[in-house]
Amino acid sequence: MNEDVIFCFVILHYKTIEDTEKCIQSILALDSCFNARILVLDNGSNNGTGEQLEEKYLGIPNIKISISDVNLGFSKGNNLAYTIAKNSFNPDFMIVCNSDIIFEQKNTLELIRQIYNETTFHIMGPDIYIPDVCFHANPLEIEPKSIEEIQHEIKICKKNLKNLKKACFYDSLQAEKIKAINLIRKLINREKKPAAAIENVVLQGACYILSKNYIKNQDRIFCQMDSFYFEEYFVYKECSLKGYKIVYDPKIRVIHNESSATKKNLSNQIERKKFKLLNLIKSMKTYCEVYGNES
Repeated sequence: MNEDVIFCFVILHYKTIEDTEKCIQSILALDSCFNARILVLDNGSNNGTGEQLEEKYLGIPNIKISISDVNLGFSKGNNLAYTIAKNSFNPDFMIVCNSDIIFEQKNTLELIRQIYNETTFHIMGPDIYIPDVCFHANPLEIEPKSIEEIQHEIKICKKNLKNLKKACFYDSLQAEKIKAINLIRKLINREKKPAAAIENVVLQGACYILSKNYIKNQDRIFCQMDSFYFEEYFVYKECSLKGYKIVYDPKIRVIHNESSATKKNLSNQIERKKFKLLNLIKSMKTYCEVYGNES
């Protein structure tokens, strides 16, 4: 497809059609959305929702629905969607997001251009606000964890695997504590503000904004891992080694209704915790194997 496309949104869909449709509608409501294309990849939902999306948006020229017969996982699924979007549209900017992200600022596209003109970023992360816990999720880390810190986290994860009920109970307590603190802050008009704009930090992976500087040089976003979680650290490390500029800027804000897709598949809290821990351990071990010998 030989056409000038400035913006392309890439959405990884899995089972929860309501989330994906809300995400699409929020994009279509943006100012200058005629400059944008939307690529939705159904990541092996196999529940008919990919076909429903295909039927609903059939004939709408700026929306493309692709379907994978198998669930490729987060990393490989996003990489496939990125490749399809790059080859189909070759955009100046690619916004790669979870299906449960909502774009609430009408001038989001203009803000992306403005921030790029100021910083010439390769990857940019917005303020990601999680309303369930009144929490700003970006940046994920100001300083990346050391290999020693990651190895210590692996030990903690293995310990939690042995007592999943206790780990789930502790998680619930922590979540309620954070939620209560943030709600009180909000009520007394002292809500925690998003972090100030900063460069070269670990960005939360629910929404990446990629510039043409990144797109022209990269044939993928994530390492081709089968597991979930910890992908952001691989992205940060690869960008650092290649000299890419990572920017976090809270002028752009998105809403994240966190973990809807995973909850759809793993309704039991203990199963979800086990799923997360096993994949975290696998990903962290891979990271240590790849980067552990660096001086």
